[in-house]
Amino acid sequence: MARLGKVASWFAALGIVALVVWAFIKGVDKDPAVVGTVFTAVAGIVVVVYQRRREKHQELERSHREQMSPIYQQLVETLKDFGEHEEGANVSFFKDLATKMLLYGPTPVVKAWIEWHRTGVSDDPSNLAGMLAWEKVLFAMREDLGHDNSGLKTGDLLRIYVNDIDELLPAWLANQATNQRSG
Repeated sequence: MARLGKVASWFAALGIVALVVWAFIKGVDKDPAVVGTVFTAVAGIVVVVYQRRREKHQELERSHREQMSPIYQQLVETLKDFGEHEEGANVSFFKDLATKMLLYGPTPVVKAWIEWHRTGVSDDPSNLAGMLAWEKVLFAMREDLGHDNSGLKTGDLLRIYVNDIDELLPAWLANQATNQRSG
């Protein structure tokens, strides 16, 4: 039903555009001096409509960032001190977070979250697969908040928390490459 309404509105818009073009052509036939004035008016309207849509899009993005920023901050803080919280508090936090992810989380963050969860949430430093999956969550959250990740590579965000990541990562990546070739 909604799709039918959308199609109908597109046809109505197309009809209005066709009517305006037809009226413009008829007007030019009768009085060619009107062309400049009409073109200026139409261009002004198009620019205003485009600018308003752009402002609305930017406002929605800003609102989303304001909503998600405290959620992401709380997640990072909770996981930074994961072993220091009571298990009941962690369970409650993750249940609440799951609801927020479901309702407000963008697709890249949700996908990265699911991948991280599948690796087994752990504060074990030997679980490098889990740490790299967590880093993907961090990259997705940063992107959602409007940050540019293009200058960052695998391990860069983990270096903030894991002092010896430069020793662990090359060996782990080499092992993964070997396993992929042999598997």
